[in-house]
Amino acid sequence: MADLSTRGRLALALALVATAGCRSATEQPGPGALLLDVHLAPGAQTPDELRLSAYDDTGPLWQGARFPASGALAPRSATDLGTILLQPGATVGALRIDLRGLLGGVLVDEATLSIPSASISGGTSDVTLSTSLALDGDGDGVPDPIDDCPGVADPAQTGCPVDAGRDAKAEGHDAGRDAAVVRDAGRDTSRPRDAGSPHDAGRDVPPAKANGVSCTGVGECASGFCKDGVCCNNACNQACNSCAPSGTCTAVKSAEDDPECVAPMTCNAKGKCVAGGS
Repeated sequence: MADLSTRGRLALALALVATAGCRSATEQPGPGALLLDVHLAPGAQTPDELRLSAYDDTGPLWQGARFPASGALAPRSATDLGTILLQPGATVGALRIDLRGLLGGVLVDEATLSIPSASISGGTSDVTLSTSLALDGDGDGVPDPIDDCPGVADPAQTGCPVDAGRDAKAEGHDAGRDAAVVRDAGRDTSRPRDAGSPHDAGRDVPPAKANGVSCTGVGECASGFCKDGVCCNNACNQACNSCAPSGTCTAVKSAEDDPECVAPMTCNAKGKCVAGGS
């Protein structure tokens, strides 16, 4: 069993268990642990590494944990990749898992699942990787099926700010209305304003910026994303991806990706953040 470091406020121990030989009929996880039995769907490509991310209602427990820790994956068979032992400790809400299969650093298979907290201790869950990759509509790196707020980019998984967004919108509307009253009071009332003038409307509400235009905050962009100094088509917050200068999130190859992948790490020729460009 690989001994991985504890991350965050919850200990999440992960290990790839017995990748060769027959599975024992008595193989069972202990108390507080969960066993993932990993298979390939028909037609799916055999990956050479697995990447696991797990979340509960408090946020990420683990992001991009690699199996095996080094070297290439040694599947049990053409369709049986082995088992992954998780020891998440106490969780809040369901355990949401994104398991990805990579081949040569490229995502080829994926599976998502949500496991009720009551089923974690001593349980076993089947997970099947397929070439049908999960959608990530908000571009935050968390697939829609397990994203706690699919419409808002939030890798930290802090939940949908429904009430906060509504209150902020209402407050902004009231503030704008009050400012308009003060502004109108200072005008020459002998010259009535044409309330329907499109010129005035354009002056009061500046148009949102298109992708590729320089920005300093998300509120400036029509897309709602400001990354690497330009308005971007999505959150583009994964290592070795950049929005500059085109405004379209693209892979960074054979270079650093500040701040996500910098020395001693660098993006290799396949767009993967590695040590020393290997």
